[in-house]
Amino acid sequence: MSFKFKREATRSGSRVNALREYTYPDGKLAARERVIYEGDDLVSYAIEETQIGAAGAVRIQRDASSPAKSALLFEYAKDLASGSKPKTSTEALRNDTLTSDMVATFLLSHWAELSKGEKVKCRYLVCAAPGDGRVHVCKGIRNHLQGRGMVIIRMEATSLIIARLVDPVFFTLEKDGQHRVLEYTGRVTPKTKVGNKWDDLDATSCLTGPTR
Repeated sequence: MSFKFKREATRSGSRVNALREYTYPDGKLAARERVIYEGDDLVSYAIEETQIGAAGAVRIQRDASSPAKSALLFEYAKDLASGSKPKTSTEALRNDTLTSDMVATFLLSHWAELSKGEKVKCRYLVCAAPGDGRVHVCKGIRNHLQGRGMVIIRMEATSLIIARLVDPVFFTLEKDGQHRVLEYTGRVTPKTKVGNKWDDLDATSCLTGPTR
């Protein structure tokens, strides 16, 4: 199964609204993500999983007077048609909290460490697993791919339980120039249908980044 991906961003002052859509080849919507930034800060992230009739969101509640009290507010409804209340949870906001829209920029901001094979950590947000504290570690694992100036970065969960359920993802970046993300291999937002069941999908995507 293949999908098309489109990202559009609009700016109003310091606020940026990013719309990310995954569609089938015939144009039918598979999933939609909306991300809002204020300057360099993430404000909110929302996802509509139209394939499975689910939706979720994460809102960042910042406390300017006491940053340690800043929080992530999660909600997720796995069956919108049922009308049941979304599952909610709260956790403390950590440094380097990311959505999928922010990964390319994060990798670029830590290029010096990653290009030398060092590790950097981030909190990767997944609405379907609210409040699970999912932390990932990124590490540059290979240089000069096939004789070309590229670097591969591996990203995987630090939790052994999550790591058993979700395979690592790999980003191929230009070693020189803008360090654009050329390829992504791993878990993607759309699902794939196997019989009567929707399963998570691992795929390869050709990308360009960073996105902001």
